[in-house]
Amino acid sequence: MIGNLLRNQRQFTELFFDSADKVRRTQFAVPQIAIIQGLGIFEAYRGSEEDDGKDVLAPANSNVRLRRVDPGISKQEMQGYLGLLTPFYFGGDATTTVITDTDESQWIDLNLTIDPQGTFDYRPEAMRIAQPVGYNESTKQFSLEGLTIQAFGSLRASMSFDPDEDRGQLEARLLFERHSGTTPSSDFPIEEVIVAMDHGASVDYTAEPNISFFVGDTIDTNGPGDAGKIKFQVKSTVSGIFSLRALTLYVQA
Repeated sequence: MIGNLLRNQRQFTELFFDSADKVRRTQFAVPQIAIIQGLGIFEAYRGSEEDDGKDVLAPANSNVRLRRVDPGISKQEMQGYLGLLTPFYFGGDATTTVITDTDESQWIDLNLTIDPQGTFDYRPEAMRIAQPVGYNESTKQFSLEGLTIQAFGSLRASMSFDPDEDRGQLEARLLFERHSGTTPSSDFPIEEVIVAMDHGASVDYTAEPNISFFVGDTIDTNGPGDAGKIKFQVKSTVSGIFSLRALTLYVQA
């Protein structure tokens, strides 16, 4: 049921196998909580064979033990979301990004100002343990750290666009950054057309793109601090103003 213990300074990495022989890696320090897919939630502690029981897993040649805390797989472990809301939902305004003539037909990062009350972090527990902060405001990337290749999800944006010209087209994409050691190593996108703006200029066109993906072996968790990342981008064939209201990452671990 349990693989060999690997030491990495003050952290430990366990390889666990469930009944389907699927591997899940979990990093933890002692004491800490370990999420074991197919088995439940365990607390790591230092002990000896005298402490072992039916609810304790003991790696070979180690004094680290895992005591069962929750024998079942909870909904919080397997699914969740990270919602980032702008002041638009709290009596204020959405975050705007101006698209100039030089930005036309180029992929653009949208500005996002998160309201002080606007972060709703209900990601699966493995993600929150592996990476307490799931979104980097500087790089505008969501982290996939803590996920394995069994995971999948989607990213939804709530936004609108006020074009300067008629008959433009809006596209959206997810841009994925791979973890280290992959071939190829370059970023890759998932793209879709979201709005054909054929009702005139200076009209607020609303859009709610929700782009799905699966966690392949180049964007899963490769090690501590080494996992795939996602960025949301847009492209317009005409200039105008984007108003971003929220971004939400949904995950099934």
